[in-house]
Amino acid sequence: KAALDSKQLILPDSKSSGKTGKDNRNLHLAMEGVIKEGTNAAAGVSKADMMKRKLALEAKKKKLKNINFFVSTDRLCVRNMPSTFSETDLKQLMSKYGHVVQVKIMRDVKQANSAGIGKSKGYGFVQFSKDDAALAALRATNNNPNVYTSAKRPIVDFLLKTVES
Repeated sequence: KAALDSKQLILPDSKSSGKTGKDNRNLHLAMEGVIKEGTNAAAGVSKADMMKRKLALEAKKKKLKNINFFVSTDRLCVRNMPSTFSETDLKQLMSKYGHVVQVKIMRDVKQANSAGIGKSKGYGFVQFSKDDAALAALRATNNNPNVYTSAKRPIVDFLLKTVES
C-alpha cells in the first residue's frame, strides 16, 4: 500500500517561495525541468518527445507517493540520448557545468558490438561533486535543441532514489 494517496502528493514547482518546514526529500527539485504542453518551452518539441516527458512525469509522481523515494540533489538522469552517444560524450557535455564524479550510460549487453560494448538504451546517469553544478547542467541541457538535434532533445531531471540506495 502506498504511504500517501494521490490527493496528498503535491509537487511544488521550483520557482515557488515561502517553503514551510524542512524538505528532507528535496521535493522542490522534482518539477525542475518539466516541460508542459502549450507552454513556450514546449514550442518545437516533437510529439514523441512530449509523450516521453509526460510518461516520465507520471512515473515520477507515482514513485514520489512512496515516502521512501527522494530526489537526489547531485545526480541527474539524462534520457532521449542518441544511440551513438558515449560516456565520454556525456561527460564532456556535463563537465561544462561542474566537476563530474561519475557517468553511466545504460546498455543492452545482448546487442554488443565487436568490442563488447552494448547498444545504448538511450538513457544514462551523471553524478556531480556539487549540487549547484547538477542544477546548472539540468537547466542548460534539458530540452536544448542544440545538444542532440532540434527533433530529439535531451530529457534531463534529477534522479529519484530510495532511502536504502
